[in-house]
Amino acid sequence: MADYRRIGKIVIVGGGTAGWITANVLRARMPRARITLIESPSTPPIGVGEALTPFFYHFLTITRHDPVRFVKEVGGSIKLAVRFENWRGLGDTYYHPFLDGGEAFAKPEFAVSPGYNRLVSYALANEAPLHDLATSYARLAGASKVPWRAGFKTDRAEYHGYGSYAFHMDTGRFSEVFGDLARKAGVKHVSANVVDALRHPESGFIERIVLEDKRKIEGDFFVDCTGFRRGLIGRLDPQWESYSKWLPVNAAIPFHIEYGSGNGAPEPIPSYTLARALESGWLWRIPLRERYSAGYVFSEDHADEESARQELARSVDPDRIKNVGSPLRFEAGTYEQTWIKNCIAIGLSSGFVEPLESTSIQITLTQVLGLADVLRARFNFDPKLLDIYNRSIKLETDDIRDFIILHYATDRADTPFWQLVSDTMARVDYPDSVREKIEMAKYRTLGHNRVQSAQIRGRAFGELSGLYVMQGLGLLRKDVAEGDLLQEFASLGKAFSSVEPHVSRLKKAMADFEESCISHRAFLEEL
Repeated sequence: MADYRRIGKIVIVGGGTAGWITANVLRARMPRARITLIESPSTPPIGVGEALTPFFYHFLTITRHDPVRFVKEVGGSIKLAVRFENWRGLGDTYYHPFLDGGEAFAKPEFAVSPGYNRLVSYALANEAPLHDLATSYARLAGASKVPWRAGFKTDRAEYHGYGSYAFHMDTGRFSEVFGDLARKAGVKHVSANVVDALRHPESGFIERIVLEDKRKIEGDFFVDCTGFRRGLIGRLDPQWESYSKWLPVNAAIPFHIEYGSGNGAPEPIPSYTLARALESGWLWRIPLRERYSAGYVFSEDHADEESARQELARSVDPDRIKNVGSPLRFEAGTYEQTWIKNCIAIGLSSGFVEPLESTSIQITLTQVLGLADVLRARFNFDPKLLDIYNRSIKLETDDIRDFIILHYATDRADTPFWQLVSDTMARVDYPDSVREKIEMAKYRTLGHNRVQSAQIRGRAFGELSGLYVMQGLGLLRKDVAEGDLLQEFASLGKAFSSVEPHVSRLKKAMADFEESCISHRAFLEEL
């Protein structure tokens, strides 16, 4: 029997990034709804710096926000790539860059078919970094440049730059800017602590939120944005699935790093997020307008807080480390059901993979957009509809989980933590979806046959993303790539002589583009 209910009043519990993203998207998509956001005055935000993915453009489009102005408003910067250091061992480096709009990978001289790409095979057969050929962003990131030319503010054609770049942002500034935007659009903001959620005795639906000062806020639909506290969804007994078997980090110490200078000149501002492997985990470093936001993500099974802090002092100039926070503890995993009855969990309330590759806000936005697509003023809470949403979000989250697990498919084994990671890799003790990617790469270069291309390509991250990571970790084989080329050419010599002229022109175009672009610091100063 249909269970139609009127959705006139939406209550969001929790502010921060997830809360204000939710408020702004629902305000834009459901303009007639009465939306209230309850934010605790005593709950500090998680972290102060956040890296994003190009998917965030959906939010800026919905809120009609200029992306260049956004960078200035949130005290942020441009992100073109993630730079990985020491994930195979000390001294190794690779990039996971975004696409620059040139789409070299898809050019007809390279893209023979969905199952065979000459540029990929050429790079792997020559043991050349694919990230330097498929996009110019790794080159720009390495040079601390961005895809803008001088004078962009007064040139409409140049104003938005080139390609699918992303951003780094100060989350506190984000909440200020988009909190103001939501309030001006009619979202009611209540600053108070929540002490209870009252449910209907028969249906189990949440009916009202009880505040510390005894006020009650009624609603038809409730959104849990309380982060790791999971203050609403946790009351509805969802089933938890842990990812900790494959993702062993479970704590993070946040801190700031001051920008330095050399020879009287300010330090260049990188246009990438740094992910540097350390003894018991890895360090993130996000460039903001005035400083770096950083943190050490580690396994408490291999390092306690004191030893983690000591390692930080050895890894980063201690004179530049400021505002070291207390450890944030988490378990990698997700709820099987993030929408139960008239309550939905958004962001950290629904689960957390881990900070690598900056997927938290991408998952948040995916959840909010999925909700906005189906929620209506008169809504049928059919369990089948909720199940479709839950399965869709779970698939998306599992795809991101798989991509993150892939980064740990390394044989580095020089510390107890990395020995554990290496042992897992040796057993290929991963979800079937990850194991298939690694096993198939022994026989066919990833993405080089139609079945694999269709079935194993990640949903959240494209085919090239997997190639960058797998090549960086040594999972893609030179002899397999050579075999790909020999399917078309009589010899490797003929293959290289045929492909190299196109690669040379591509390299020159990228070098010319890099030369024309301005530094990241110059871009930020011109805003």
